[in-house]
Amino acid sequence: MLPLELLEKLNKNHIDTSNPVILGYYYNVYGSILYHFEKPLKAQVKYKLAIQSFLNTSDSAGLKGNLINLGNTYLDTENSDSALYCYNEALKLEYKGIAIFGETLKSNIAQAYLRNGTLDSAKFYYRDLVSVFRKEKNSYKLVNALLNLGITFQKNKELDSA
Repeated sequence: MLPLELLEKLNKNHIDTSNPVILGYYYNVYGSILYHFEKPLKAQVKYKLAIQSFLNTSDSAGLKGNLINLGNTYLDTENSDSALYCYNEALKLEYKGIAIFGETLKSNIAQAYLRNGTLDSAKFYYRDLVSVFRKEKNSYKLVNALLNLGITFQKNKELDSA
C-alpha cells in the first residue's frame, strides 16, 4: 500500500479530529509525503491545514516547522515573496525563543533572498550561518554555507569575494 493510501486509511479510522495537535501532525506528515513526491501545490494545502491546527495549540515548534515547510513549497514554485512571508512568520517564533529549525530557517531565508535577487540580505544570512557553523566546527554545513555565500557573491559580480 502506498504511503498516501495508508494516511487516508488512518484518517478514516483512527485520527482524533478533536485533537488539534494530532491533526496538525497528521497534515504535516501528509504534506511532507506529497512534497517528497514533488507535489508542492498539493503539499501547500496540507501544510496550511497543519498551520490552522497548530494555531489552536501551544505547540509552537509544530507551527514553526509547518510555516517553514509551507515556505519551502512556495520557494519551489518560484514564489519567493510568499516563501519569505512564511519564513518571516516562523522567524517571529524564533524571536520568541522557539529555536528549533533555526539554522534551516536562516538557510531557507537566504535561499529565498538569493532567488529573488535581494543579494545583500542573502549574504547577511549566509554570513551568519558561516559564523555559526565555524563555531560548531560543523564542516559539512560550513562548506554548504560557504558555497552558497560564494554563489551569492558571484551573482552580485563580486568575483574576488566569491
